[in-house]
Amino acid sequence: MKKFLGVILFLAVSCCTAVQAKDYHVAARVKEAQAAVDKMIRSKSAAGLAQSVKEGVGVAIFPNVVKAGLIVGGRYGEGLMLRHDPKTGQWYGPAFFSISGGSVGLQIGASSTALVLTVNNEKGMKAFRGGTFTLGADVAAVAGPSGRNSYVGTNINADAPIFSYSITKGV
Repeated sequence: MKKFLGVILFLAVSCCTAVQAKDYHVAARVKEAQAAVDKMIRSKSAAGLAQSVKEGVGVAIFPNVVKAGLIVGGRYGEGLMLRHDPKTGQWYGPAFFSISGGSVGLQIGASSTALVLTVNNEKGMKAFRGGTFTLGADVAAVAGPSGRNSYVGTNINADAPIFSYSITKGV
């Protein structure tokens, strides 16, 4: 399943790279997304991620979301999204997005997060079409299932529009 996910995402993103290779920023963002997915595949949550991508209607990859704060904080990252038709197996995209936000409160430090959001249904996909939304407020997002058998049986979050997977490093 890990190889399946890697091959699918690599092919989908690679097909689009040739068309848009003229723009260095676009090509760099695609390469960063591929590296983030490769790292995620090697993590313990890869089995759940692969199944979620296979059955979902899309995947958004933000390879480097930087958060920093000292009382007042902020976050910013750029990524891409691929649309998936689970019936035909066809992939479309990429579309390019940025993620940002701010916060106020007791906080200090900085971190960098590779974030992968699997979009499970049309409700989740509509959130990306709107331009601005807040995960957890405007559209429900839950931590994605992990482990080889995470999709077997009933999942309490089965109706969640978006699953999130992340790897964070920082202080």
